[in-house]
Amino acid sequence: MATAARTQQAHEKQVQKIVEEAADQIAADSPIEEEVVVSVEELPPGQRRATRTSLPKDGAEAVTNTVMQSAAKSVEVGQQLAADSFNAWIDFTKSVFQPGEVSRLMHPKAAVESSFRFAEELLAVQKEFTLRMMDALPVPK
Repeated sequence: MATAARTQQAHEKQVQKIVEEAADQIAADSPIEEEVVVSVEELPPGQRRATRTSLPKDGAEAVTNTVMQSAAKSVEVGQQLAADSFNAWIDFTKSVFQPGEVSRLMHPKAAVESSFRFAEELLAVQKEFTLRMMDALPVPK
């Protein structure tokens, strides 16, 4: 009976070591600081699992790439929205005003200044967003 208890203790110690190593590896690969919980499913002796359920070693890299692709797509959509808005405004003014009439309402130089001010603000927001995304990436050791 003492041998069975020792074997059980050795098994539990080995399982605990595996759990700790897995948690450390997952935490090391994570792009953000988080609490890692590892659960262990044991099968009866001699029975094997049909498929492997572990994450690939480059799981954190895949998540990071997905986040970066999503961020890039969001910026692209924002830029397209701004361009569409400018084009809609130009189409509107062409349909409502006669040539030269718009310049009497707004000086062309003021329109250029206003447009570039908007573009600068949009670029500043995009820069801030990108820097915040970079803060979420793991720092090389």
